[in-house]
Amino acid sequence: MSEFTLYELSNRMLELQALIENHEGDMTDILLDTEEMLEMSLDDKLEGIMKVRQNKLAKVDAFKQEENRLAERRKREEKEISKLEQYLEAELTRLGYNYKEKKKREVGTFAIQFKKLPPKLEIVNPDKIPFDYMNIPVVQPTPDKKELLDFLKKKVAEKGLDIKTVDEFAFDEYGIKLVNNGQKVDFK
Repeated sequence: MSEFTLYELSNRMLELQALIENHEGDMTDILLDTEEMLEMSLDDKLEGIMKVRQNKLAKVDAFKQEENRLAERRKREEKEISKLEQYLEAELTRLGYNYKEKKKREVGTFAIQFKKLPPKLEIVNPDKIPFDYMNIPVVQPTPDKKELLDFLKKKVAEKGLDIKTVDEFAFDEYGIKLVNNGQKVDFK
């Protein structure tokens, strides 16, 4: 593995390529050998980076699996807690405990009593509710990007341009532009 960083190797490759292009004569063979050595170092560095990337991807997958496992375990515990609470409530109710009696039971470090819940609204027939009490959602119009993209593609074609070669195409009348110069490294 090379002692240079990928950035340093890239700089050296660019400098060497410029030397080869600008130099004539006997030094060309030496420069080509040096370029070949840098190419090998660059390949080693790229392979090392890809191995680190693969290792990190494996860790991320392991983290996701552990998160799912822990979430399932948490849900099971929450379900058991809910069952215990329902069991306690049912048995204490059978024994005459309720919020009206204000009975309190102290057991060890715990205190158990019923409390009154705040009022809760149940809608029996929504058709009978006066309009004044209805929430009316406000919907903001949003641009349809797919339709606008299709529109711009047609405009580019009308101008006789090839969509694959156009980096940008502005349509100021609508306040939009087509941007076709993005790229992403593809790892396999």
